[in-house]
Amino acid sequence: MKNSLLAVILAAGLFCLSGCGLILFGAGATAGIFGYKYYDGELEVTYKASFDRTMDAVISTFSKQNIKTTLHNREVSKGKITGERPNKEVVTVTVQYIWAEETKVKIRVGLLGDKKDSELFEEHLRNELFN
Repeated sequence: MKNSLLAVILAAGLFCLSGCGLILFGAGATAGIFGYKYYDGELEVTYKASFDRTMDAVISTFSKQNIKTTLHNREVSKGKITGERPNKEVVTVTVQYIWAEETKVKIRVGLLGDKKDSELFEEHLRNELFN
């Protein structure tokens, strides 16, 4: 029994370290995050927050980060906000309703995606949502 549990833990650890996918639970969940991954130039985060609150936080984060909104599309269960930084770099955030207190957010910074800048934007968004 101990060997099979150890094998599962090691396999999960190797999967996370391989860069193929990364999903964090535990400490992140207390900060309002259910899931987190970066794939194909886009950072995807699932928050423990309502759709409306998340959309408002994205708009506020754009404003505080000096990102000029160029597109703001908001429907019942999804939304997309695109903006431009002063250096002309494009930031695109899509928000999708999952259920009353769970919302999926996808962040892409730049044309092909920039992981570091996407993570930085996410950090500001999370602060806006939960502080």
